[in-house]
Amino acid sequence: MFACRKITFPTPFYGGQQVKVFASVGHTVKSAILRNGAAIWVEDVSVNGFTACLVEYAQGSNGTTEVNWMALQSAPPGSQMDTTFLEPWTSGTTCKKIAFKQVS
Repeated sequence: MFACRKITFPTPFYGGQQVKVFASVGHTVKSAILRNGAAIWVEDVSVNGFTACLVEYAQGSNGTTEVNWMALQSAPPGSQMDTTFLEPWTSGTTCKKIAFKQVS
């Protein structure tokens, strides 16, 4: 299953800062049946909304898949937000340790 959907924020963002969107995959129905793996990403983020895209492997979830998201312009007090990049790889796994900044 592959799908993209445009999501509009209930209230637009203001202030000129970049909007960051964090998304995850969930299901609207609990099930004892194992779920298939899925990948989610966001595109076209603006102050008005974004596009969420999802690919679910194998048979899909019969319409029970949901996208959970959070959008913000700056890190809430007591939290940290940044970006890190991974070198390209084509097989196996790759890891990168992220050290949190010390906050006083």
